[in-house]
Amino acid sequence: MKFLLLIAITYVLLVLQVSVAKDVAIGRAVPHLMLAGLVICAQRLRRLPSLGLAAGWGLLTDCLGGGLLGPQLVVCVLLAEILAVLARRPAGVRWWQAALLTIPSVFLAQVGSPWVAHLIARQSLEVAPLVAPAFSAGLYTAVLVTVVEISWRWLAGGPRDAHDAAARPVSNQWWMLTE
Repeated sequence: MKFLLLIAITYVLLVLQVSVAKDVAIGRAVPHLMLAGLVICAQRLRRLPSLGLAAGWGLLTDCLGGGLLGPQLVVCVLLAEILAVLARRPAGVRWWQAALLTIPSVFLAQVGSPWVAHLIARQSLEVAPLVAPAFSAGLYTAVLVTVVEISWRWLAGGPRDAHDAAARPVSNQWWMLTE
């Protein structure tokens, strides 16, 4: 069932990225909806399924991007691995950590692919025109991730942060040692 849901999410995000993302752009900042979806989904999956999802989405984004195969794949898998490491901590992944990880991920996805292509072709690349749109797209995508994360946690009725959660009951077994 979870596999079918991930296929449906992949399809919806792919259609939104291809058809709607350019229409909701603010200036030259086009949100990277596939990375935003990856940040949100990878937090809710275990490590191996999230890495598989990241590899699939990265490969799909590379194939549809028309560039080299690999840069988006590396960024997606790296992002999923960082989220998996953060999720293993007792506090888990907080919404602001997910949003902050989104900014450099989108930046690397949008600047890294042309940079690697020019590096392989042994050509120079003017990076300055790519920096501002990539950074603003990262901020835009981070805002989308933040809105979805906070809304999800609010609708789920759970604590907004791990520090807001009720304290776990502690078992005090010292009485057994004294008797």
